[in-house]
Amino acid sequence: MNNKKNNKKIFIVIGVVVILAIIVALIIFNMNKNTSIEAEESSKNEEYTTLLKDVVKIGDYIDYKPVDEKFSMTNEQTGTSETSFQTGEYDGGWRIMYNDNEKGLQIISTRGVTQWLTLSGKFGYNNMVDTLNDFCNHYANNKNVAVSGRCLGSNPTSPSDTSGTEEHFSAGALKVADENYKYDLDTINQYSLHSPGEKTLLASRYTDVKDDLNRYCIRTISTSGDLSNDSNVLYFTATTQEIETGVKTYYGMDTNTGLPSNGYVRPVITLKQDIKIKEGDGTKDNPYILAE
Repeated sequence: MNNKKNNKKIFIVIGVVVILAIIVALIIFNMNKNTSIEAEESSKNEEYTTLLKDVVKIGDYIDYKPVDEKFSMTNEQTGTSETSFQTGEYDGGWRIMYNDNEKGLQIISTRGVTQWLTLSGKFGYNNMVDTLNDFCNHYANNKNVAVSGRCLGSNPTSPSDTSGTEEHFSAGALKVADENYKYDLDTINQYSLHSPGEKTLLASRYTDVKDDLNRYCIRTISTSGDLSNDSNVLYFTATTQEIETGVKTYYGMDTNTGLPSNGYVRPVITLKQDIKIKEGDGTKDNPYILAE
């Protein structure tokens, strides 16, 4: 009887030892596998030595791909109904727009990633810069190579909306016009970075007075490539309370009702400074491939 019990204990001990040995072997195998993978990746990274910023020129083509992501813009941002978008639906290219110490390394989509982002009314006008920048920042979601995104027409060194406001007797605070668009527009004109045939939205405001109405507009680039300041009125108010009363009576509507405006949106993406080139020569048919 004792021999049977002892044999049983021995078998149990042996089983435990075998199981522990298997576990240890699996741990060692996985450690070696991970070490091998890390060494392989390190070897690949060391294989590429040329920094993108050291060789690219403005206008060169880059093979950049955002991560496929679905996102929405709310009615508080746009002044219209909530709309969903998909970054993976854009299948166009990217080109170098800036490469200097002040602005960093920035690329722009070769054409609009969408034409269905609509802005309207007071919300659309007041929020337009932050709304457009937020929209475009979704296209900078490939964090292996990208830092941030902004909309064409915003300040390339400080894209956040810092515009002041002016008070209107019934509409409250309204953002004032700016000239931030000039930086990007000058570069686009100089290096032929237009998107032909597309009306492109600029993250920049324009205001004027016409027919006794204050008009609050979003600047655009026309289909022919020219700057268009006043063709897209997002919001309007009467110049005086008396005229506003007449406008309301005449139109049978509140003058706070805005006019919808949409156009193509072109993101500008800031890349990391230490990105290296895997292959390519920067031409349209052979764009630079990034070593992610």
